[in-house]
Amino acid sequence: MIEGAAYLLKMERDPALGTQIDEIAAIIASAQEEDGYLYPAHTAGSYIHAPLWGGAGMGDKPYSWVVHSHELYNVGHLYEAAVAYYQATGKNNLLSIAEKSAQHVNKVFFEGDSKYNDGNPVNQAPGHQEIELALVKLYRVTANPLYPGYG
Repeated sequence: MIEGAAYLLKMERDPALGTQIDEIAAIIASAQEEDGYLYPAHTAGSYIHAPLWGGAGMGDKPYSWVVHSHELYNVGHLYEAAVAYYQATGKNNLLSIAEKSAQHVNKVFFEGDSKYNDGNPVNQAPGHQEIELALVKLYRVTANPLYPGYG
């Protein structure tokens, strides 16, 4: 929804729509963990109430069911929305959330983090090919070589 709204803003300025997106960005920022992790269902412990399919299709812990989970799929869509919003408005509120998340994902998957996967790098490809496309777009806007797929 945010990505589509950003494309509308690129075609025609609408301050009210921009304000709504900024308000949503503030909510997303408040849901993002300090280390950059962003998947509210895990943060809120929702998997406890839906134990089928690895915790409602997301695994019992962050990054524990990457091949089937939507963790990376969802943040990938956030990255694309952040890029579109930045390109439409020049605002980096969503972009900074996306970058913090992407840096977190990179660390957890390739270096390891004691909070995730017993400190071992996850080093597994996701089952939903979205984050890869989004990282390319994120790279094209930020030129940060940390993001795979360097343009």
